[in-house]
Amino acid sequence: MYSAGCLSILTTMTTAVSPRVIVLMPAYCAGQRLIDTFNKIPRGLAHTVIIVDDASPDTTFALAQTLSADVYRNPRNLGYGGNMKVCLQKGLAAGGDIFIELHGDGQYDPRVIPDALRALRPTDGLLLGSRLMVPQQALKHGMSQLKYQVNKGLTAIANMSLGTQLTEFQSGFRVYTRPFLEKANFMAASDDHLFSFETILQALYHGFTVTEIPVICTYEGGVTQMRLRKGMKYCAEMLGALLRSAMARAGYPGRVFQGAPKK
Repeated sequence: MYSAGCLSILTTMTTAVSPRVIVLMPAYCAGQRLIDTFNKIPRGLAHTVIIVDDASPDTTFALAQTLSADVYRNPRNLGYGGNMKVCLQKGLAAGGDIFIELHGDGQYDPRVIPDALRALRPTDGLLLGSRLMVPQQALKHGMSQLKYQVNKGLTAIANMSLGTQLTEFQSGFRVYTRPFLEKANFMAASDDHLFSFETILQALYHGFTVTEIPVICTYEGGVTQMRLRKGMKYCAEMLGALLRSAMARAGYPGRVFQGAPKK
């Protein structure tokens, strides 16, 4: 059922026979798409599915309660990063070893989960699903040309700063490992979309590797997308996060990057 990579990771996590895989589904105004996404999750791979509704004003929470999952609702809207912190805390409390982030709006196809588990390495803090790993694929599935070029540009800047060769830093499909979450102060990361980038920086700062697999992302049917003004704000914040990461490596750590960097 589990890959050699998963079983190798297990030896540093727990004494159980197999790693405890938990699917984390942050949701906001997902409605019926949440049901459709949940039903596509491959059976037999996850021990538990945890859904956290971020105070949606529609029927998302009520629909989530009809599913065979552990369902929670935030008393107020916490934002993407804030909701992911709740998801990860719930997952850790449930005894998870491997945590798969799967957005409730159906933007990412859950059928990629087996590929993610097979690709996960013992040294990984994160595994990222890249929309840009296959050339032009994101454009064919509805990503705008502007967003595509900006994403490519930001990725090039991040790779130059970090000495990495990732094809994307902004994807919302990802896998977290318990050793990484226990080492990094992910609770200090942003409550907004910058959370996704800061956790990658944290993984690299603490000496974990980051693996990528290709994913298909759809932009149809009302899935959540970042607006232009918010996207520009994110670009500036991403550059600021890179600067703070560099300063931490130079001996000036902060809340997001605590302790000495792993060489």
